[in-house]
Amino acid sequence: MYTKRLINKKIEHLSTNEIFEIIDSSNDFDKIKSVKSELKQRSLNNEEMIIAKKEYENYKTLKKNRKNEILTISEWLSFFFIIFKMGRYFSPSESFTDSELERFILYGYETKYKQAIYAKRLGIIFFFLIIPLWIFIIGKWI
Repeated sequence: MYTKRLINKKIEHLSTNEIFEIIDSSNDFDKIKSVKSELKQRSLNNEEMIIAKKEYENYKTLKKNRKNEILTISEWLSFFFIIFKMGRYFSPSESFTDSELERFILYGYETKYKQAIYAKRLGIIFFFLIIPLWIFIIGKWI
């Protein structure tokens, strides 16, 4: 199925790759028909159509590879240490990690999403273990 971001987008604003994606994966016959008519209105010649289809194939392979992409070290550390929603205190937007999680879901980074949730959970455990230990150590000095 085509992604959520394509559902509310106007047909004339779709890229050629997005049009091909809807044609390939949609079950809605009316949507496919309207998207095909939009593609015809763009009046691409044979050469441009071949190039567009090659670009779409590249897009599909990149999208497929995206599923298995892993978190970088800096991303992992940010999910580990920034476990609380701090966006409301420092800026009007939501937390950085929450917006990144939404981006992972939206663009199909399945492995990154799972690893980010795991890093957040480990971060929560870490903070709940380190704070009492820190209080215990400081209590010995006082």
